[in-house]
Parts: sequence; C-alpha cells; structure tokens
Amino acid sequence: MSRQDHGARRLVRLRRRLLFAASLLSGIMLIALTAVTVLDVVGRYLFNSPLNGAAELTEFLLIGVIFLGIPAITLNDEHLTVELLTEQLRGKAEVIRKGAVQIIVLAFFALAGWQVLQHADRLALYGEATTYLGVPYAPIARVAGGLLLLSALVIAWQMLARIIGRKGKEVS
Repeated sequence: MSRQDHGARRLVRLRRRLLFAASLLSGIMLIALTAVTVLDVVGRYLFNSPLNGAAELTEFLLIGVIFLGIPAITLNDEHLTVELLTEQLRGKAEVIRKGAVQIIVLAFFALAGWQVLQHADRLALYGEATTYLGVPYAPIARVAGGLLLLSALVIAWQMLARIIGRKGKEVS
C-alpha cells in the first residue's frame, strides 16, 4: 500500500467519524428539543406551569442542530441546489459551474463565520446573556462562527482535492 493510499484511507475514516459525531450530536439535540417542547406544553396546559427557560433552551438547541448540520452537509457536498438551467451543462461547463458555486459558498461561509465571531466578541464585551437562564451568548456564537469557518475549510479542501485529482488525470 502506498503512502498516498494510506493517507486517503485516513481521510475517509476521519470524514466518517466527523459525520457520525455531527449526526449523533444533532440527533441528541433534536430529541432534547422535542423533550423541552413536550414538557413545556404539558406543563403549561395541564399544570399551568410552563418549563422555565424553555424558549431559551429551544433557541440554543436549534442553533446547535443547524450549525452542526452545516459542516456535515458540506462534507457530503449535499447543499440544496436548484438546477433549472444548469442541468444541461456537461463537461468543462459543468466543472466551471461547480467551481464557481464552491467559490461563492466558500466566500459566504468564511465571511459569515468571521462576522459571527466578531459579533461574539461584542457579546462578550457587553456581557450579553439570556434573560431567564442567564446563559452567556458569546460562547455559543463562537461555536457557531467556528463551525461556519470549518465549513469554509471543508469546501477549500474539496476544491483542492478536485484540482489535484484533475491534474493527476491530465498527467497520466
């Protein structure tokens, strides 16, 4: 087995592990989200006592599911696309389209991640926290920004792998 094959297998295993971890955490958060909602509704209507901080917990769980899902979707290259005009593209035109879309998405994730991290710094500076539970917003915003930047890195890695793979085909 060559070094290149060994490295490729390690990357495939790493990708699988990351997808498994993101899926597991997202699944746990979805179950927790369901439990919070059920407890809040049952408490509110049967016992006239809603779950304290349910709205804040719901917000945090949704943030977790969404921002964990972005890198997982990016790893699988499964972003939503609408192919009304582009489904007819073949060959070089399709390669150019895919590259252009990846550049746009890379730029968006990098810019959004950077902006979220900047916002997290402001949240920390002002000591912003949730009203009822008193949970600080800054760490959650930092994780969200970091996951967006991770998604940008994944796209950059995919683009680099595609370029290297294409050059390898041209040489042989």
